[in-house]
Amino acid sequence: MRPSQVGAAGVVVGLAVLAVWAARPDDSEPKGPTTTASLPTMEATSPTKPPAGSATTESGVAATPTTTFDDPEAAIREALGGWGRFAVTGELKEVEPWFAGDGPQMARFREEAQMIAIDPPGQPPYRVTFEPIASSGDDEERRIHGEVVFVRTGEPSQHFGWVFVVRRIEGRWWVWTVENAP
Repeated sequence: MRPSQVGAAGVVVGLAVLAVWAARPDDSEPKGPTTTASLPTMEATSPTKPPAGSATTESGVAATPTTTFDDPEAAIREALGGWGRFAVTGELKEVEPWFAGDGPQMARFREEAQMIAIDPPGQPPYRVTFEPIASSGDDEERRIHGEVVFVRTGEPSQHFGWVFVVRRIEGRWWVWTVENAP
């Protein structure tokens, strides 16, 4: 078996283990499906500084988001970019800027980091695309359903229907958790 095949087999086994782990019951969280697959992402840009307050127009109507922190869908895209890099390095610094530190998804990343560190798949990172389908919620928490595709050279593309729960914490959007779409 060639080294690239061994690496690909390791990733497949790792994803299978994560899928089984994700399916287990967990009484500490609300019931419902969740996703814990570790996959790479697209190139992420540097986050811009969040505004001091919410932007409004002279008429008092909320203005179009001006930074990644103001736009929950842009925050999801950046988070997925970090996820794509994290999946091949296991480095939490890749996801920490986008996933809430006390959220369930970040807790999963902490556990996955240990597994990835044992046998990291190496570069290149996954490129990730996100197409939002539906959104619900309010200015504090939103549920954004979207189609996500992880792509990496030499591997088949991986397609997911996920619901991202994003929360506004200290004036900016953070990904709280990721669930399998119903």
